[in-house]
Amino acid sequence: MVLLVAACTSPQAMPDGQDEAKGEAEAVECEGGTALMGAYFRFDRFDVKQPRGPEDGLASTLTNLWAAQIAAKDLNILLHVTRLDEKTGEMEVEAGTARYITTGPSAGNYQMTADPPPKVLSVRLEGCRFASTTPGALSVFPDLLTVPISILDTRIEGTFDAGLTRVEQGHMVGGICHSMAKDQYFKLYKDMEGCINFLAFMEDLGVMPDRNDLPCGGDDPTGYTFEGEFVATRITNVLEPPKVFQRDFSCN
Repeated sequence: MVLLVAACTSPQAMPDGQDEAKGEAEAVECEGGTALMGAYFRFDRFDVKQPRGPEDGLASTLTNLWAAQIAAKDLNILLHVTRLDEKTGEMEVEAGTARYITTGPSAGNYQMTADPPPKVLSVRLEGCRFASTTPGALSVFPDLLTVPISILDTRIEGTFDAGLTRVEQGHMVGGICHSMAKDQYFKLYKDMEGCINFLAFMEDLGVMPDRNDLPCGGDDPTGYTFEGEFVATRITNVLEPPKVFQRDFSCN
């Protein structure tokens, strides 16, 4: 097993005359190789930074909405390590939405959804830190949404703790296509009457497309920057393979 050594916290200046060996002793060792293979990490928190909206109102609304759904296990975003080259640090991570099962013999477990399926993100692990090497995609499907949110041109990065039990300092950035926003309807809370169109909601807030380079298909590459910070915890109660789950959400 390879030990990947890195300082997993921000470096601090050493007082004059202090033995440099102490700094080396405080370096954090991150287990690599088979210790990460197959691991699942669930987002505990996702703080939306963009789209902001007036006075950061949209970012705050989305952060609070998703925080409640994450806490209730209605929104489960998982990262699944499926490949790691110990020599180069090249790693593949499946990212997607999972269902938390509450009834039957599988109750208490998570299972990734096959509709939409998880997307593969290519990253490189250096020490405790990982970061995307090429842009990918992620589909997020909260319970109060009619169709998945497709985040394109996605890049992620984060830092594993020494025991590989958490991802900290996580950062994700990508884009949501203007054309896709037209087809997305959502509710702010479960008992809300009717749904809100995502595009109309953005326009009402004065949030306009700020990207013109997204691989949306068709003739419209415009869209909105989607950016956030996350923390994730390693979990072991995940059933495989991904499964198609029946959804009962309706705008009626």
